[in-house]
Amino acid sequence: MLRLVERLFGEGQLHDPKAPDRPLPAAYEIDVYRDWQMQEGTLTPGEWVIEGHLLAPPDALAALEGRGDIFTLDMDDARRLEIFVLDGAGRIVNVEGTTFVQR
Repeated sequence: MLRLVERLFGEGQLHDPKAPDRPLPAAYEIDVYRDWQMQEGTLTPGEWVIEGHLLAPPDALAALEGRGDIFTLDMDDARRLEIFVLDGAGRIVNVEGTTFVQR
């Protein structure tokens, strides 16, 4: 079962692996979930599920749609997150098995 752990709002920089010297300024809204599973009568923590969306110029987001590249979001609280950009509306998810790291 997924449980909401944290909601994040802020402004950051999205780093494109194909244009590493030109980060895209983007606001973000992110929900952080933890998957919990029942094992022998005890809830044990599982994978992290992180999803949300970016707020940036529509043409910039549309250019990232469907590429399948791993982008890096540098957040304003000094954390970094590896993400996939799912569509031109800026929907994002974390790369499976990853969570935040400190910059």
